[in-house]
Amino acid sequence: MFALLLTQAAFTCDKNDPEPTNCEDCETIATVRNLTGLDGCGYVLELPDGKRLEPSGKLWQELVKTDGAKVKVSYEPESRGSICMVGETVRVTCLRSMNSTSK
Repeated sequence: MFALLLTQAAFTCDKNDPEPTNCEDCETIATVRNLTGLDGCGYVLELPDGKRLEPSGKLWQELVKTDGAKVKVSYEPESRGSICMVGETVRVTCLRSMNSTSK
C-alpha cells in the first residue's frame, strides 16, 4: 500500500510546482543524445525533426541519461548562455521516460 501511495505521489502533477513531473502537456517525443565528445557539450535532446535542445532544470538533472533513450517532454525557452551551442536552451517542465530502464 505504501509503495502505491509513493508511486502516485511521484507521478502527480501540481500546477503550482515550478517543475512538475507528470503533466498532460508532456507529449513532445525526443531522443536523448550524448554529445560529450563535442567541446562544452553533454547530453541534449533531439526532436523528431532533428532540432536539438540544450535542457536544464531539476527534472533533467535527475534523469538517468542513456544515449538513444526515448522520452516525452515539455519545456520552455530559457535565456542562458551555452558553450555547446548545438540547439535552443530550454528548461524541462515535464519529463517521462518511454524506456523501462530510465528514470
